[in-house]
Amino acid sequence: MKLCIALMSLVVSTTATADIYQHSDCDGNDTLLLTELNAEPGVNLSGLYLGCADLFGANMEGAILYFANLTGAYLTYANLEYAYLFGADLSNAILEGANMEGAILYFA
Repeated sequence: MKLCIALMSLVVSTTATADIYQHSDCDGNDTLLLTELNAEPGVNLSGLYLGCADLFGANMEGAILYFANLTGAYLTYANLEYAYLFGADLSNAILEGANMEGAILYFA
């Protein structure tokens, strides 16, 4: 039983902090990998192209996303509480159920 719980914890922790991929090839470069940075609390993704990023349910509390391009990103149920989205492009982003309490959205 303890092994089963330990394995489940490992699976959850590895999927919660994985590389950031696109849900479709929005930038046309024939790859879905956007960055090897992890979608985790406090991550600095400033200025990155994250168009069509698949961030469903990601915990990015306090993340720094200054001028990040999140065009068409899946942010459904993502935790962006107290995230810094100053100047971020959220055009066509899907924000259903996203927690954006205290998020800084100036010029976004």
